[in-house]
Amino acid sequence: MAGNVTIATGFWQNHSYEGWKASTLTLSVRDGAILISGLATFIAIVGGRFWSIVAFAIHQIKSSRIPKDGLYHQHQIVYRNNSSAVGASWQIFRIAYSWGSNARLNWLRMAVSAVPPLVCFLGFTAASVLSAKVAAPSYTASQVRIQEAECGYWSWTQPSDPDQLKLESMARSIWGVKKSITAKNYARSCYGDSAQNSLSCGTFVVSSLPYTTRDNATCPFESSRCLLGLDTAYEMKTDWLDSHLHFGINSVPESRIKYRKVVTCSVLNITDRIITTDLGSHTEYYYNLGQSYIGQATYHSSDAVPNGNVGYSLWAFRYLLGVDAKSWTPIPDLNKTDADASLFFLGGNTHRILDNPYTNSTFYNSDSLNTAMACTEQYQILNPDTNILTSLGSWLNVANEIQSLGLNTKQLAIAKLLMTSASWSTMFDSVEGLGASSLKSQESVVLLLAPAVPTNQWQIEAAGWFDTALSGLQAMMLSFASKNSSGIAPWGSIQLPINNTEAEAAKAMCKQQIVRNIGAYQSFSVLGIAIILSVGLLIILVSLVLDIVVGAFQKHGWGENFKRVAWNLDSMLHQQRMAFEGQGMGGVWSNCDDTVPITARENV
Repeated sequence: MAGNVTIATGFWQNHSYEGWKASTLTLSVRDGAILISGLATFIAIVGGRFWSIVAFAIHQIKSSRIPKDGLYHQHQIVYRNNSSAVGASWQIFRIAYSWGSNARLNWLRMAVSAVPPLVCFLGFTAASVLSAKVAAPSYTASQVRIQEAECGYWSWTQPSDPDQLKLESMARSIWGVKKSITAKNYARSCYGDSAQNSLSCGTFVVSSLPYTTRDNATCPFESSRCLLGLDTAYEMKTDWLDSHLHFGINSVPESRIKYRKVVTCSVLNITDRIITTDLGSHTEYYYNLGQSYIGQATYHSSDAVPNGNVGYSLWAFRYLLGVDAKSWTPIPDLNKTDADASLFFLGGNTHRILDNPYTNSTFYNSDSLNTAMACTEQYQILNPDTNILTSLGSWLNVANEIQSLGLNTKQLAIAKLLMTSASWSTMFDSVEGLGASSLKSQESVVLLLAPAVPTNQWQIEAAGWFDTALSGLQAMMLSFASKNSSGIAPWGSIQLPINNTEAEAAKAMCKQQIVRNIGAYQSFSVLGIAIILSVGLLIILVSLVLDIVVGAFQKHGWGENFKRVAWNLDSMLHQQRMAFEGQGMGGVWSNCDDTVPITARENV
């Protein structure tokens, strides 16, 4: 569900960073490698031009009217004519080797003269390597933006014709089961202590949504219904989840919102709510915790025949306060005014439990009666710009309070998307359609034989469903911008808000969804590239005109003119001229006060 997205390449603003740092360029790894190689080559060229600046400065500083020895003049000629820092160092070493003891302090002077070009070479070599830092390495996760594809909300037709409604319900159920299976598989790989941190965890902007647990929370239901005691409920509460940092909706800080969810579960005491009917060959059990879609009884089971060759049976019901009473209407003891509720019936299905696989290997049969657990689900939205927040309440209550938070248009669009996605990512959704396959303990059952489970297994299962719900929320948020709706027509479609303002805000979100990508794409800092290019071009420009500008000042009396003359005379062209003149070759030379001496056309 999360992996079938197309990455958008080109320039964009990543608001994970502020100001100029936000400018980002995303390229395929192939194109990124070309860019990195180009930058490294450019820096190497800049390094050569920077050395020419350093060499000019050293030559000018060392130029003197005082007579010097031959070693000094050879060093000056090397600085004047060697465009390579490495070449200059090597030439200075060869000079020192040739002079040996014939020059005063030869090796010390060599060391001093060779250090500047070596420092330039090493510095720009390191800069070439570090230029790759403008992008995250291809083997790590880069934040990238996806291309929108069928952007909008999932929408179902809900036809009035009963037969058509059945077909629509079937299509929606199949869609929901596929969504839950994908969410469960992702949660198993990427959430909890057993998270494998595999490549499959590298798509969402964060691998998992952070949350904390507490096993001594106050039971949210009537105290007589709390089987394990009043302060033994299991609470799972997310951190404040940032719409940008945790869900990847790319936006500046003032256009973000924060969201959190709290789920509190408790094993129920339901002995007084069970009606048994002894039919001789077997017993029927009716669990009356509120009317459900099954009938007056919430749930019905029988000890007649095990439910197939599976270890457990699991049924789920939910109550969205003020929204949906079709699945289940809880009894007053379980009905909350500030939370939605989910109810789960777990049956042992008469499988045999291996009590101690390492010692006596004793077996016993699981209880035939079902165990019930209920969970409350609460939501909350925060406007981080004003610190105004909704109450911690049911889905509908929070959805209705969003308008009172003073959200701007972008924040409001994000809040509506979050709450819509949350309605498809409940504890009920983690179980519905999956049944016992949503249980971690079911993974250890083979042919109705299973190892004993710890006493807190109910908490482990609840946490697993919470993980699935959170991973489902991540997927639903991402699927708003990019999805594949093939297979849901004609019962489902993709819709945007009818209101023009809301529709424009929703369309803007479609283009601002961030994910992570490993191995296929890289994101570059445009600021880093710009600094490299601008500083590099400046160095190249300065290196090309420095001796000309300084020489002009020196020639017109704003400096020591002999240094200009020395710079010219130490050039290889003037060295050639003087060699030719010494041998009486080349004819009459002119333009000797400039960088390039010349002769008349007929002189050879």
